[in-house]
Amino acid sequence: MRAGCPDAILTLGLLLFPLAGPIRAEGETKDISVTGLYRNLSFNVDGAGGAQRNMSPLILYPDSQYTWGKEKGRWSLREGRLVLSGRPGWGEGRVNKDRQILFEFVRDEKQFTVTMYRAGDAPEPPPAPETPSATPPRP
Repeated sequence: MRAGCPDAILTLGLLLFPLAGPIRAEGETKDISVTGLYRNLSFNVDGAGGAQRNMSPLILYPDSQYTWGKEKGRWSLREGRLVLSGRPGWGEGRVNKDRQILFEFVRDEKQFTVTMYRAGDAPEPPPAPETPSATPPRP
């Protein structure tokens, strides 16, 4: 083995720790499910702020739908980045290993940082609205 050879170090590491599993960056969320009910942990504007305790909860349903107060839409998660269809101005939310969602965005030249924490499981999704039947009812 040559000193300073990265291949030798990698081989030695694989021999010593064969059951360690894949190496992941700290905070990576590939295997974390984000469905659930989220509440506001902090709401900062230009570094000042606190929590918005009266903020409606964000609910991420397993079928990729979400509700946030009166807002409804679809959510997607890709490589630890959460996108809400009804909040394009907030951009992507970063999901950390503790399942907190951090939104960072600029609006009116002010820096916003909003952190949501997972408070529990998502309740049952609301029923789909009924569509009127194309066939008139029989008398």
